[in-house]
Amino acid sequence: MNRRKIYTIILSTLSVLILGIIVWHVSSTSTKKTQAEAQQQVIKKKQTKKKLREKAPSPLNVKDDKHMVNLKDFKYNSASEKKKYPDLYKYPKAWIVDVS
Repeated sequence: MNRRKIYTIILSTLSVLILGIIVWHVSSTSTKKTQAEAQQQVIKKKQTKKKLREKAPSPLNVKDDKHMVNLKDFKYNSASEKKKYPDLYKYPKAWIVDVS
């Protein structure tokens, strides 16, 4: 073989090797970034769930209001408040707003 063919083979081999290293580096970097982003999303979801759990009312963290019937004594077919409900006939311009 002459020198020109040897140089061409060596140069081609080095080019392929360098290109392979570049591709491997780029793919591993993007994989690490993707994994870091996924971990951050998991942490955010856990923090959000924790905040919701802390704020969500439940029979364990709700205290009885002095104007409301005790939770132990409450029946669904009776009034939930101790005070009387307003008489809407006395307020002809009253309306009910749905906040949901």
